[in-house]
Amino acid sequence: KARKTIKALEKYEKDLEPRLPAGTTEGLASDLATVTGSKVARPAFAKTVGAKTKGERARAKDGADLLSRLRHSITACPGATPEIRKAVGIGSPVYPGKTSSVAESLTALLDASRVYVDAFRAAGIPDSDLTEAHSILDSLLHADEDQQNAQDTKKELTAQKDAAQLRIEQVVSTVSATGQTHFRKQAAKRAVFEKVLPKHKGKGKNGGDQPPAAKAN
Repeated sequence: KARKTIKALEKYEKDLEPRLPAGTTEGLASDLATVTGSKVARPAFAKTVGAKTKGERARAKDGADLLSRLRHSITACPGATPEIRKAVGIGSPVYPGKTSSVAESLTALLDASRVYVDAFRAAGIPDSDLTEAHSILDSLLHADEDQQNAQDTKKELTAQKDAAQLRIEQVVSTVSATGQTHFRKQAAKRAVFEKVLPKHKGKGKNGGDQPPAAKAN
């Protein structure tokens, strides 16, 4: 419908110029490009978001596994007091599929490692394990932020497409009605604008506000 309208405007724009806002054709073409482009851009972006989500979940699962091993080392250490175990988070559930859960638990463990240095050494936890935990935590925090940004962008793309589509519908309807009115007494030209939109199937013999088609003499 938009393409038909653009073709009609390109042919009769000068005739309709007094009746339509300036830039009608350009605006319609721009919105059509937005909607057409979204058919490719949005699915492609959805795949990108999906890949980011998959990578984030894999990293969270790895973090949960490391966390479990480190907690187990603390639990097995005779010198680990109830206070230390609580600080490390032993007994608190961790959900591997939830980034925030793993990140919060890693943060608690790393905070405890700076307070109970001797206990961690006694549990056989080297700095390399803590460095890895830091690396995973940083990755999860950035991944969570990237994921949120991606979701926001996805919503923005959808909103842009929806707004463009609504403007197209409004412009096409306006141009169709305007052309039919302007060329009311020129059947061939009026027919161009009648064909832009299909006839309404509303109530009444003529379908609501759709003007009746003139009979050919």
